[in-house]
Amino acid sequence: MKIGKQEVQTRSVFLFIYCALVAFLTYSNGFNFLTYWLIGWVVVSHLVAEAAERKNRNYTSFLFLSILVSPLLMGIIVAVMANPDKK
Repeated sequence: MKIGKQEVQTRSVFLFIYCALVAFLTYSNGFNFLTYWLIGWVVVSHLVAEAAERKNRNYTSFLFLSILVSPLLMGIIVAVMANPDKK
């Protein structure tokens, strides 16, 4: 499944807005470990979802699963998953 350049740009903008929002909300108390952890969690989840999409899986499903479960666990699952296009 090919995605358009516009969809990739939209995803990147949403990811940037999320990171900026987390940074803004925690800026009043100063940046702490939780801020960097939340930003890192979502960024790594995004990378896992992108890798899953390259294997013709649903980006949104893997993004939410990675955020809810663990990006590391989902990354391992995506890594061992077979690509349905290869025979």
